[in-house]
Amino acid sequence: MRYRPASIILICSLIAAFLFWAAPGRCASPLDSLLLVTEDFPPYNYARDGEAAGLSTEVLLAMLKSLGSSLGRADIKILPWARGYWFLQERPNTLLYSVTRTPERERLFKWVGPIAQNKNVLLARKDRHIVLGSLEEAKAFRIGAVRDDAGGQLLMAAGIGNETLDVSGDPRANMLKLARNRIDLFAYPETVAQWICKAEGLSPDDFESVYVLHQGELYFALNKKTPEAIVRTLQEALDGLKQRGEIDTILKAGSR
Repeated sequence: MRYRPASIILICSLIAAFLFWAAPGRCASPLDSLLLVTEDFPPYNYARDGEAAGLSTEVLLAMLKSLGSSLGRADIKILPWARGYWFLQERPNTLLYSVTRTPERERLFKWVGPIAQNKNVLLARKDRHIVLGSLEEAKAFRIGAVRDDAGGQLLMAAGIGNETLDVSGDPRANMLKLARNRIDLFAYPETVAQWICKAEGLSPDDFESVYVLHQGELYFALNKKTPEAIVRTLQEALDGLKQRGEIDTILKAGSR
């Protein structure tokens, strides 16, 4: 079979292009296959002008930049928590943040962190004067929780079921229910609840933590099937930022 000169030139061009993009240094970083997912969880992650912002977001972006990844702010998808949590469980190479690392979740995911301290509590209106000595006593109250959130999972692990829980997909809705006495308690991180109060025109001083469910830390969580090399690379990047003091700079700037 004879090739015309034009065909030969075309074939050579295609081969050259293939070799160019397949050459070392031209391959996409394995990190670029990650699906980056977050939720509305201020001050750690939230939407600002349609893009992801917040302390954990800035930490993640600094990590990716230090690793030479092409992923950036525009690649972060902001989803309702339950949907993002579903992606984390079902889709390989999904990274979700910020996630409370609890014993119940330990074996479900791979972890990179910690990012920051986190305290999950039961919140109440101060004027209700609710005092709890144990979680068993909490069963006498209607408790708001966010679907698939650590607070609700901790309560269920303690034997508090659907007859006590008022589960919603929106933490702001639960905060408003608490303010209007439609629920008695709200299981959620203390710091984030205070931000929600301010955003909804409520005073954080009108509420108090009456029981600590879990004192722990926030992490980047990755789907269990994510290659260990990716997890290790991200952890090393985070550790490097900490050693250089860049994490403290980000956290201090965001707390002003």
